[in-house]
Amino acid sequence: MTIPATSPLFATVGTYPIDGDAWEGDPVRVDPGASRRAEGWEPDTFPAEWANFMTGLHGDWIEHHRRRRLASGLGSWDARASASNYVIKAIAARPEAPAFVGAVPVLPADHMLSIVATGGGDTIQGSSDGSVWTGSSSGLSDSVADLAYLPIADRWIAVGGFTNGRIFSRVAGNLSTAWASAYGPTLARFTRVSCSSGRAIAIGIGGRVSTSTNGTSWTALSALPNEATDIAYGGGIFVAVYRDTIYTTTDGASWTTRLSISSSAGTDDSRVAYDATRARFFVSSSAAGAPKIWTFPASNPDDVTTIAIGEAANDIVCVNGIIVLVSANHVRFSDDAGASWSYAYTGPTAAVGECACVSDVLSCVMIGGDSGAATAFLTQSTRGL
Repeated sequence: MTIPATSPLFATVGTYPIDGDAWEGDPVRVDPGASRRAEGWEPDTFPAEWANFMTGLHGDWIEHHRRRRLASGLGSWDARASASNYVIKAIAARPEAPAFVGAVPVLPADHMLSIVATGGGDTIQGSSDGSVWTGSSSGLSDSVADLAYLPIADRWIAVGGFTNGRIFSRVAGNLSTAWASAYGPTLARFTRVSCSSGRAIAIGIGGRVSTSTNGTSWTALSALPNEATDIAYGGGIFVAVYRDTIYTTTDGASWTTRLSISSSAGTDDSRVAYDATRARFFVSSSAAGAPKIWTFPASNPDDVTTIAIGEAANDIVCVNGIIVLVSANHVRFSDDAGASWSYAYTGPTAAVGECACVSDVLSCVMIGGDSGAATAFLTQSTRGL
């Protein structure tokens, strides 16, 4: 139905406009005076927000409430105590569906794993829900830098090494299961690992690359031209990033350079995440010292576009179409592919968020880091994202 321009409905909508950006504070109605109020219904008879909702003439009003609901869901955080008083360096979650008893999900004891740097070495801890953490470091004989879960083998993979590269693995499901050395020590240490459903790829110092399809037998491959600082899988490809250089591969044996602007790159480590909702990768970057995000579809990695973010990100994750950036004291999110950002969490004054992971089963984001006083900093968003 078309509403005439002289309709009282339009008078009401026009009489009580919204000032400013709808998602920055509460909307404000402005009374234009008795002469214009006489053109239509009074607000107490026909509220302006009702008219806005019904006609869509003020989409920002609707957007305001939608984003407030989203921010309240992502912005409710619970502190999670760690079993250690040292910084959490990495955290990962198993993506498989849980078993159900009635309506309550039953998660494995090691649904989530974190790496905690301690004075005497690194400790791996496990938890089913991020609330209670138990040590799970039996069999480790070197420092650990990253974790990933390999579905085809139902195994956890841990990579690291203090000076020489090492890879450990163990069967998932039981925190008492010991880690076994699967590769190394050899050459420089490993820094990151990522898994598809059937393959794990570990990267490290000097561009080193190693791959496995079972978690226990690993093959060294040709090195990357640069020392990649992160790797992620999605849409049939692995993406490795080094500052402002992006590499892609399907198997780790052959890499294609998709973006390389090293002459203007910043010095911060880049991080990469895959948004399954949009089938896109998002890479945090610091080109020319200005924090940015590079994004491209998995189907066309050469179609790279840039999004300015204003503040450097320590880590980036995606869950249900929401992009989450973790930085010092802040968590920011975007549900429109980076077109706009909102703050979802502001941590303690000294807290630094270093790492993040997504639990698809719990529908939450976990953040680990350093409280600033050599104590673990671990928070969890509410379920229901």
